[in-house]
Amino acid sequence: MMNMDDDHKEKYTKLKKRIRDIERENDFLHVRIHKARKSVRRLRLERTFLLDRIEKINHHYSVDESEDEVHSDQEHTIIPVTSSNHSSKTIKPKKKKDPNAPKGPGNVFFLFCRLQRDKIKDEHPEERSLGEVTKLLSAKWKGLDKEEKKVYQDMYQKELEEYEVAMKSYNSSNNPHAMDEDVISSSAAPSPAP
Repeated sequence: MMNMDDDHKEKYTKLKKRIRDIERENDFLHVRIHKARKSVRRLRLERTFLLDRIEKINHHYSVDESEDEVHSDQEHTIIPVTSSNHSSKTIKPKKKKDPNAPKGPGNVFFLFCRLQRDKIKDEHPEERSLGEVTKLLSAKWKGLDKEEKKVYQDMYQKELEEYEVAMKSYNSSNNPHAMDEDVISSSAAPSPAP
């Protein structure tokens, strides 16, 4: 009976420690969110200030031009003043991606990261941030020789072939005329970077 109580106490202390760690991390995230919101407010104020200045400069410029034109005996032309709410560039809407479409394999390094991330996290439990883990993965990748990288390149090629097959079947099921496009795009597809 004593052994069972000791196990429960040990689990209890581990869970309590984990809760404290999560609470600390939450506090840290709250501080970061607060700072981010503060920065966003400051940037919005700066943006408003700059847009007002631009509008004043454009208005002043258009008034000066119109006065010059009035004094000269030339034809009157109206200089359009662009409002701060409208930009002169036309923004094309982004093409929405289908969430059901097959996902591409990325590149060889991403494949390496995906396969090694949990191992690195186990080897370095003190590194919690994604950036630190990625730095460690990058260092490990740079330390691999050509034969070790070749293994990952072969896996990448296999995943790329599977992705192309999946895309062909996806396109043919969604668009009956897509088979002609698939043949053209697969023949013109670039080779992956090593």
